[in-house]
Amino acid sequence: MNNYASLEKRNDTATYLHPDRQAVLVVNNHVIGMIGEIHPVNQKNLGLEIRAAAGTVNLNKLLELFTQKSGYKPGSPYPAVTRDIAFTVLRNVEHTAVVAAIKKADPLIIEVELFDVFEGKNIPAGKKSMAYHVVYQAGDRTLEAGEVDKVHSKVEKLLEKEFKASLRI
Repeated sequence: MNNYASLEKRNDTATYLHPDRQAVLVVNNHVIGMIGEIHPVNQKNLGLEIRAAAGTVNLNKLLELFTQKSGYKPGSPYPAVTRDIAFTVLRNVEHTAVVAAIKKADPLIIEVELFDVFEGKNIPAGKKSMAYHVVYQAGDRTLEAGEVDKVHSKVEKLLEKEFKASLRI
């Protein structure tokens, strides 16, 4: 098992869930569970006065995926460099799509972590602000600032092109 897991938005997972607030848990391209916000009508019928969520994980399916032995992979002895990037995009742009696009931008990108999403004051209507930590690292050398700047600039251009993102300063 290569430990690749993700949440993928689906609108048809369960009818008792809110249609726009549900996702499936995918591990190595196998759906093993789901999670989502309970539909407001069902919340009312259950007597819930606050928003609630439900989820399932099929542990039998998950255990079936543990057929491969994992091998030790040493970390890089060279330091990682973290740069932050913040931008505004249309409200319907999904986090998983942004992460996938950033990771594909360059092999030096080893990690992408969302640390802020904001809508409201100073953000145009119909848009949201997203901010990420982007971690750069090479397995064979210490990265120089100019090299990281070049790749980070590539990420900025990619976000502008693919998501019509406006960078925030």
